[in-house]
Amino acid sequence: MTRPLLLLLLGGLLGGCVERVATAPDADAPAPLPWPATIGDVAWLGGDWVGATGGACFIERWLPPTSGSMLGIGRHELGGPAPQVTRETMRLMGTADGLVMMVMLEGGQVTRFPVAGVGQDGFLARRDARDRAQGDGWPSVILYERRGADHLVVTLGGAPTERRFEIPFQRLPPGQDPSCLGRLSP
Repeated sequence: MTRPLLLLLLGGLLGGCVERVATAPDADAPAPLPWPATIGDVAWLGGDWVGATGGACFIERWLPPTSGSMLGIGRHELGGPAPQVTRETMRLMGTADGLVMMVMLEGGQVTRFPVAGVGQDGFLARRDARDRAQGDGWPSVILYERRGADHLVVTLGGAPTERRFEIPFQRLPPGQDPSCLGRLSP
């Protein structure tokens, strides 16, 4: 997955408006769309998603698109003797410059991630240059990749240390409790 992420990053460097990301035919990255991206192109993200990795559980709930945007909330639970919970709010919205993902961790400031590439099965958002000075500047890239109808991988990565963190998610059926109970290993 390093090669597709690198190609997506390079595609994201093209600037201002949403650019289509070119990938090699053998790459497993989202295939680029042949038209300008709209919020409807990421509507598949709507619903409840839950994933666990590295002793942590992640839950995201995305509302269906309305009025050119999608709202999401996230909860991250870290297990162990002193469990920790972090919350975030997210918004994907269409602007004159293309799609933008706005993320705010609990108690923090809003960080802009302009969407640099959209495909039928994913999108790449790159931290706005003016927001890179916040904290340690990580993550500078967020990649959402749909893997079939009910699986999703979210990759956080980029400078300053080029570290990457992948979270595999599974879509929950409507009405199922998105609790992390039983998903964390002791």
